[in-house]
Amino acid sequence: PEVDAAVSLVSAHPGVREVMVRRQRQLAANSNIVMVGRDIGTTVLPTAPAKLWLTASPETRAERRLVEQEAGFGGTTPEEVVAGLAHRDTYDAGREASPLRQANDAIVIETDGKTIERTVHDALAEVEKRLPPSRARTVRGELDP
Repeated sequence: PEVDAAVSLVSAHPGVREVMVRRQRQLAANSNIVMVGRDIGTTVLPTAPAKLWLTASPETRAERRLVEQEAGFGGTTPEEVVAGLAHRDTYDAGREASPLRQANDAIVIETDGKTIERTVHDALAEVEKRLPPSRARTVRGELDP
């Protein structure tokens, strides 16, 4: 929880973002890679062939966060989690360095009511449409719900 609470504050510093963006681009330069982050599709890898933007209602996000926290971080109410997520989204969207924004060409996947397996299945199907066949290697048989 301490790290999660500090991520937005630390990542808002332009110097931190500059170093991180450079390192993330180096990682992606010579390999097929999946990256997760609030500025990957707009700042770090704006020319990536496939970008995903996963969405869920505030209630679904709060339920998922509470499940993550159950392993010893109880005591937080759903209302507090929703408020915390909303605060972080607003803060990240308004920061000067690499703000939270959906890329214009992002594939939007609504995840309310979906299992992780269903979400991965849908994401793979969308990514495969955008990659040349030689790069669209997946383990679809193992992931189909």
